[in-house]
Formats: sequence, C-alpha cells, structure tokens
Amino acid sequence: MDLTQVDARLNTRLKEFREEMHSKMKGLFEQYMGPTSATTRRHSLDEGKEL
Repeated sequence: MDLTQVDARLNTRLKEFREEMHSKMKGLFEQYMGPTSATTRRHSLDEGKEL
C-alpha cells in the first residue's frame, strides 16, 4: 500500500470520526439544553441580540 492510499484511508476515517463525534455532541447538547440548535444561538450572538 502506498502513501496516497494510506492518506486517503486516514482522511476517510477522520471524516467519519468527526461526523460521529459531532452527532454525539449534538445529541448531548439537545438532551441537556433542549432542542434549541447551537446555530440559532450562535447567529443570535453574531447579531448582538440577547436570548
């Protein structure tokens, strides 16, 4: 196996891992904070609004 194959495999695995962790963290966040999305909160902060 050459380096490009190793690199491609690592990138694929890293992407899968990142998506997996993202969904787990999102699930935990919603479990504790309710179904309000982090993006809504972030946009509100960007606009300088208080929630």
